[in-house]
Amino acid sequence: MANVKRSTKAVGSIVKIKVNGAAKDFIIVHQGLPSSAYDASCNGVWVVMKDIYTTMKWDGSNNDYLNSDMTAYLNGTFISLIDADIRNAIKQVKIPYTNYSNNNVMSGSNGLSCKVFLLSGTEVGFSGVSYMNTEGAKLSYFDSASKRVAYNGSSAAEWWLRSPRTYSSNLVWGVKSDGSYDFWNYSVTYGVRPALYFPSTLWVSTEDEGEAGFCLADVPLDDLLAEIKSRAEE
Repeated sequence: MANVKRSTKAVGSIVKIKVNGAAKDFIIVHQGLPSSAYDASCNGVWVVMKDIYTTMKWDGSNNDYLNSDMTAYLNGTFISLIDADIRNAIKQVKIPYTNYSNNNVMSGSNGLSCKVFLLSGTEVGFSGVSYMNTEGAKLSYFDSASKRVAYNGSSAAEWWLRSPRTYSSNLVWGVKSDGSYDFWNYSVTYGVRPALYFPSTLWVSTEDEGEAGFCLADVPLDDLLAEIKSRAEE
C-alpha cells in the first residue's frame, strides 16, 4: 500500500472520511494559508464535505456565529461522529468571523478558535456583496457558481454559510441550489456542509485511488499517531 502527503493532492481531489461509521466525500478546496487574514494555524489542507450532511437551523436567537447553535453542533455533536484517530488529527484553527456586537471582522490571532466550521461568503467566492463582510479570502476551488452547488440526496439544495448579513441581527447568508447567494432567517432549516483542516504533512493511503478518492480511514494508525505526536511537540 502506497502513501502520499495530503499536500501533494490537487485542489478538487476527493478524500473520504468516516462520519458516524459511513465514508463521506470531502473536497480539498485549498492548500496552504489563503491570506494574511488567517492565523498561521490555518496553513494546512482545507476540506469541505462535498454534499449536505444534514439540515438544521443556524441558531435560535440571532446571527452571532461565535455563540450559534451551528458552531456548537459542529464542534460538539458532529466532530464526535468522526472516527477518533482522524478526529485527533484535525487542526485547531482560528478563522475570520464577524463580531456580532459591532459587525467588525475578527481575523488573524483574533479569529474564532474551532476545529469544524462553515465556510464564509468570501471563501466560496462571493465579493462586493452589500451587507456581506469580507471574512478571509477566496479558496482556490471556488472559481465558479457550479463549484458551490451541493446536493441533498439527488437534488441540489440550499446550504448555510457562517456569514451574517451585517446590520441585521436575524439574517444569515447562504448558497442557493444554483450556486448564487441569498440570505435567510437564522431559524429556518437549510443544509450544513462541515469544513475542517488537516496538517499538510498528514499521509493518506492511495490504496483506494480512483473514483472513490483517498480514504483517510485507511491511514495506518502508526502514521496517524506519529503525526499527532509531532503536532503536540510543536
